[in-house]
Amino acid sequence: MNISVPQIYEDQRLKNYVSPEFWDKGITALNLGWMANAWNSHTSSVGGSDNSSAYLGVNAGLSWDGWLLKHIGNLNWQQQQGKAHWNSNQTYLQRPIPQLNSIVSGGQIFTNGEFFDTIGLRGVNLSTDDNMFPDGMRSYAPEIRGVAQSNALVTVRQGSNIIYQTTVPPGPFTLQDVYPSGYGSDLEVSVKEADGSVEVFSVPYASVAQLLRPGMTRYALSAGKVDDSALRNKPMLYQATWQHGINNLLTGYTGVTGFDDYQAFLVGTGMNTGIGALSFDVTHSRLKSDAHDDSGQSYRATFNRMFTDTQTSIVLAAYRYSTKGYYNLNDALYAVDQEKNSRSNYTLWRQKKRHDLHGEPEPAGRLGRVLSQRPYLRLLEPLRDREAVSGQLQQFIWSSLLVGERAARLYARQLRSSSRRSYFTQLQLPAVVWR
Repeated sequence: MNISVPQIYEDQRLKNYVSPEFWDKGITALNLGWMANAWNSHTSSVGGSDNSSAYLGVNAGLSWDGWLLKHIGNLNWQQQQGKAHWNSNQTYLQRPIPQLNSIVSGGQIFTNGEFFDTIGLRGVNLSTDDNMFPDGMRSYAPEIRGVAQSNALVTVRQGSNIIYQTTVPPGPFTLQDVYPSGYGSDLEVSVKEADGSVEVFSVPYASVAQLLRPGMTRYALSAGKVDDSALRNKPMLYQATWQHGINNLLTGYTGVTGFDDYQAFLVGTGMNTGIGALSFDVTHSRLKSDAHDDSGQSYRATFNRMFTDTQTSIVLAAYRYSTKGYYNLNDALYAVDQEKNSRSNYTLWRQKKRHDLHGEPEPAGRLGRVLSQRPYLRLLEPLRDREAVSGQLQQFIWSSLLVGERAARLYARQLRSSSRRSYFTQLQLPAVVWR
């Protein structure tokens, strides 16, 4: 008696899969990378002077029992100022959580920039770590499903290239570890039976950034105090995003972010269809403070399609439109900061709509073309006169051009009468402290 189990019911492991129980926490080690630069200028004319500056950048990390303490900073010294200043860009403590395929960080961190603006925080972050997934799960590809009538050879082609081949027993099967290349081009699947008959079918494949493999989930949770040296008002901020691959066709995603005076909510979907991959999302924002009571929406659509007949790929076609009253996270932070610090006559630019097109004909002489249109709405308070705004803008542009031209000429003259010396060195030094 022969017993055959259909492939779909077998315990399948993706390529390079390693069970979390066998993961290595790493060694105890200190890693130090640094970059130093010194600059000196001497003017040899009468009454000449020296001007010097120095820079030291440090990227250091200490790992122990799965924990990582990380610091990225720099030291700046200017002769004219007469003192050095240390700036900490990031200092945080990090720990992986294998049970959740996630990583937790606390300290000087940044929010996830997938759907909202990236903001520096002094707080905590819990998010999915793609490094904990097998290679094939990190990028989108469709599952391939079919039925074999006998022991069959399944071959997957993308264009003229064979990218996957396996043997399956009789019954339904699913292939989850197929790794297509590029942004698109449908997959051709052939099932060759034991009697020599062949069944051929096509699986649509095109990808945009929002698409995930079926069953794959990504999330990010952040909370903390805004860490931006350009802001005086630094509120507590929260942000949460979630993304899930529902099936070959759909990926859903959503997110929320905000602080005391501002909230924004996003919902969207990515789709892999026969005409290409596309995504659409809408973000609703509300800014309510003493000087503002605004709400609006921002709509974004992206599209990707491979035209096999002409071997041309529209790599990215994106369009965003924002209604009056919409503020993104960065704009809202700066608007509230300017309001609460009584700054008048400030200018805030808000992007109203944008669309980009990038096309690449394939085989000989790769050609890229980018078309971009970015009209902006301008808010000038307390000034409201459009003609005055336009006049000020034109005057600013022409003044900038004239000043820039004069500065360039002056700099060229200075170069002829001065000498400069620069010193640069860089070193990456991993050091094992103890094991």
